[in-house]
Amino acid sequence: MADIYNGYINQQGLVKMVGFDGKYNPIAKTKDLIDKYERAQEIRERQQFVSRYKYKNTPKGIDTEILERILYYRGRVCLFKIDDTYYALPFALKGTIDVYGRYRAIVPLTFQGSVMVGKDGKEYMGDGTFLSDLTLKVLYDTDQIDGTQDCVIMDDYTNGISQYILPRYTVNEIYRKGLAEINILIRHNLISSARVYTIRVLDQGQKDAVLEEIGDMEESILESGKRVFPITSSIKLEEVLNDKKLETQDYWECYVSLDNLRENMMGIENNGIFKKKERQLKGEMELEASSADLVYQDGLTQRKKALERFNALFHTNWQVEESEVISGYDKNMDEEISNYPQKEEQDG
Repeated sequence: MADIYNGYINQQGLVKMVGFDGKYNPIAKTKDLIDKYERAQEIRERQQFVSRYKYKNTPKGIDTEILERILYYRGRVCLFKIDDTYYALPFALKGTIDVYGRYRAIVPLTFQGSVMVGKDGKEYMGDGTFLSDLTLKVLYDTDQIDGTQDCVIMDDYTNGISQYILPRYTVNEIYRKGLAEINILIRHNLISSARVYTIRVLDQGQKDAVLEEIGDMEESILESGKRVFPITSSIKLEEVLNDKKLETQDYWECYVSLDNLRENMMGIENNGIFKKKERQLKGEMELEASSADLVYQDGLTQRKKALERFNALFHTNWQVEESEVISGYDKNMDEEISNYPQKEEQDG
């Protein structure tokens, strides 16, 4: 609170308290809100990520939504088969790498789940297979199938170092954080630009009475965005605080621009780096669209290459293609553009 001496408000302290000295950082004061905004951004991004591609003829045991979630949080996934059931799980190196840095053999890991513990104290998968003793040899070339390979690896995008890939969740974290901070700035600007009301009271007793009367009203105005200040000083508060310019539109343009850049990083076409298209030349818009297309096609290529090896290894017909929402084309002619097929067919 501002200091009060003999009924007069310390104006310097008041200005600093309400954040009009140019040094107030609304982002640093709202860590809890930033966390909430970031969680909301993560959920939204994950929904976008898992909806970019559509799978057909998925083998029994594999949930393509879980597969895409693993790619989002881990960057890569191993696809293998035990008895009649297929699996898509994260993995770790088991053994050595080849001259290109690729894993020769791997061991699958659980994805935020659990395994059964046997009487021997060892961990098993639901079908009784000993998980940590499971060594899978990786297939990288369909021409080299010799009966010894057990799995294939699917990457989310073309990685730089064969044995390591940065998950999209981590790559886009800086953009999600930036969007959350802009949300805070928008909120703070709206509160700061609101009209400030003062109530003239005669003494401390009346001030306490007014505060008790309208206290709940203050709490209801955007939580901490107080707009009623009873004071006992002879100085009017309006003389201390100047109206703050409403800059919400500028913040929203920054938000949309950053969000478009984030989507571009995942290969999703958007409205361009700037919100107002009239600010861009036709060539600039086409260049941004082509950039998103290249990112998207790279992800599609990685998935198709993995499924090509998977089909050759396990004699299946698993396929992946563009999402109808991404392409804007009703490929299955069901008069509806949707992310997923109405009923996904599965191989036995």
